[in-house]
Amino acid sequence: KGPWDCFGVLFGESDTAAHHFWLFHDQLSPRHDPRTGVEFRDALLRVYQALDEAVGELIERAGGDKTRVMILSDHGFGGAGLKTLHINRWLWSEGLLAFARRTGGGDTMINRLKRWGMRNVPTALQEQLFRRFSGRLASRIESASRYGSIHWPGTRAYSDELNYFPSIWINQKGREPQGTVEEGDDYCSTLVLITERLAGLKDPETGEPVVARAWRRDELYHGPYVQRAPDLVLELNLDRGYSYSCLPSPAGDAGPIIGRISPGDRLGAKGKGMNGTHRRDGILLLSGEGCASGRVEGAGLEDLAPTLLHLMGIEVPAQMDGRVLTEALSPVWLRQQPVPETRDRGPRVGRAFTREPVVFTPEEEDTLRRRLQGLGYLEEDD
Repeated sequence: KGPWDCFGVLFGESDTAAHHFWLFHDQLSPRHDPRTGVEFRDALLRVYQALDEAVGELIERAGGDKTRVMILSDHGFGGAGLKTLHINRWLWSEGLLAFARRTGGGDTMINRLKRWGMRNVPTALQEQLFRRFSGRLASRIESASRYGSIHWPGTRAYSDELNYFPSIWINQKGREPQGTVEEGDDYCSTLVLITERLAGLKDPETGEPVVARAWRRDELYHGPYVQRAPDLVLELNLDRGYSYSCLPSPAGDAGPIIGRISPGDRLGAKGKGMNGTHRRDGILLLSGEGCASGRVEGAGLEDLAPTLLHLMGIEVPAQMDGRVLTEALSPVWLRQQPVPETRDRGPRVGRAFTREPVVFTPEEEDTLRRRLQGLGYLEEDD
């Protein structure tokens, strides 16, 4: 209806399709069954073809080759394997979490009711109830489902057990309603202990480590809201190219830490893990006036806005995160539109995939070890 300088649109279909149809697309997936789903083999391909047509039409209407175009995904995709990971069950095995039910395992009533509702209540009615109660009812049900089996006075750490964001929280005093870990030395020692123990979590079938890296939140994030992030963010290894499905631990301490999905759950569903899962690295395509040919490595989501502003001739605010992706711009453009030195920061080393691990001095390691021994987590000869 009028002139504009920058237009953005989100297509979510590629994400949804990859979650649900990956096992039909990927014939090497351990979830793939060549006898079923023949009609879905090209479902993912058809979605991408439709998206390609939509992008082509948008470019044509916006002016064709003269238009600058940026296409990106905020993450990549891959397949999920047959193995499940239960983080809270692992925390229990390490003496860091207590279940309210200590014997026999089993399931809670709220979990059974939740599954019954998702299976039997029509989706449209679920959405109406969610909107009517502003999400409060769903939030309470989800909280009771995830945390109702935890005995908080005996718990030092716990996990949301979110499949798309494996992480661990410290049950910190003053922050959690029934916190047990003191702020300061006790908190730091608990983080170090968990990180060390996670390095010993091995897949019993392959003997390979399950966790590639446990990141402290301040190693990944900065700004005024870092405290809202989990205390530890877990970067999981792949099992022969496929993801572990991080699923809630049933109430009680029975069962394996690393299990296998049942044959009937290979398709995946909410609460059971999808057959297609996120990968850390996404894609970035940039074309048009001022853009260079070649490959850009290490770009982050925070770099996109500064780059777009620069291409539009708008000064990038000093307080804005990210940098102008100068390696994606042509030399001619950069001579005509130089990037101020205050913005040309070069590839940032603070991102998770480039930052070096935190290294403690021998004195710091000795102090932490003595604190852990004092808490009873380490023996004298550990």
